[in-house]
Amino acid sequence: MVWRALGALLLALLVLPQDAQGQAPWRLDFQHEGLQRVNLRGPHGLDVAHYYMVFEVSNPGEKEVPLAIYFSLETDRSARNQMGGQMVRDLGTAKVIEAVRAADGSRDEEREILGRSELPRTLAPGDKVTGVAVFGPLDKNADGFTVDVLGLRDVIVTRKGSDSFEKTARRIQFARPGDSAGADRAPVKLVKESWVLLSDSP
Repeated sequence: MVWRALGALLLALLVLPQDAQGQAPWRLDFQHEGLQRVNLRGPHGLDVAHYYMVFEVSNPGEKEVPLAIYFSLETDRSARNQMGGQMVRDLGTAKVIEAVRAADGSRDEEREILGRSELPRTLAPGDKVTGVAVFGPLDKNADGFTVDVLGLRDVIVTRKGSDSFEKTARRIQFARPGDSAGADRAPVKLVKESWVLLSDSP
């Protein structure tokens, strides 16, 4: 099964630096299970590999915060495939979510995986939610994938009494070496995770 093949849960706990007053902006903790795939029957009876990421978001703070997470995926060969306030217009999206839920149910009957449109608008202190971001079919010739996750930190940061706007993302990079003939069956491996300030990003 795809779950066993990709190994243990990849954990990315978000730790923010304190500002000059010793107070950090709100944040959400984020965990993910890597970039995975599910094969669905496509046109002409051929299987098509759709890629997705199961994630968990929790609120470690003391106040309710907005839950407006935005995902984007970029390959080393193709344009940006975005998923946020508007769903990716992929006819396989609903079927992918259904397939992901079916696979997860055989592993963890207690967990409920929500599609992007089903996520709550806010997250109360101590609460957590599990969702799935669907990216659809990707370029078979691509060897690298970069996923940016936005909405995990407050964009208004206060330091020394002054407010500044900082748009940051959790950047998760993956590699899928191999030739195009077997690309949809090649494992996708985690390479690196880091925080990026998007205004300074290429």
